[in-house]
Amino acid sequence: MHNDSKSGFSNFRELMDLWDDYVFNETVENELEKFLDHKQLVMFFLYPDIKNKNGKGKKLYGTTEDGRLSFAKMKSPSPDDPPRSDDNFQAFDLETLITKSDEPEDLQRIKIFNKKDLNKIKIVSKDFVVKKLSKGNITKKLKPVEDPGEPKVFIDDEW
Repeated sequence: MHNDSKSGFSNFRELMDLWDDYVFNETVENELEKFLDHKQLVMFFLYPDIKNKNGKGKKLYGTTEDGRLSFAKMKSPSPDDPPRSDDNFQAFDLETLITKSDEPEDLQRIKIFNKKDLNKIKIVSKDFVVKKLSKGNITKKLKPVEDPGEPKVFIDDEW
């Protein structure tokens, strides 16, 4: 005879808890993806956190298509273009962007990167960003992005 210390209900409860955790994590990840899409962020990367005392911490950043193009031009400059020392691009600190998503734009969220920063930038995928951010407590402050749904079309039948 098999002696299981858990009752059948407890096993079922554990299964339901696993399912609830899975659904919750999927929901958080979907909301993060919608948030990143809403902000039109297309390139993501890790950059060393200068505030971290041991130098091992890295922050997640995201930038728009303009930033991605500027990064690409800086990384692989065209031989036809004259060298410029003022090339840079802006990126958002993703943790700050999420935790302050309901506040007006401010400079705390934006960091400007230039040529000297290129060697420290490590490009990561959007999936990596979503997984990393969904594990932290910052997602509790993420405001849901409203789905615009179908556009409302008004037809004037009196014409």
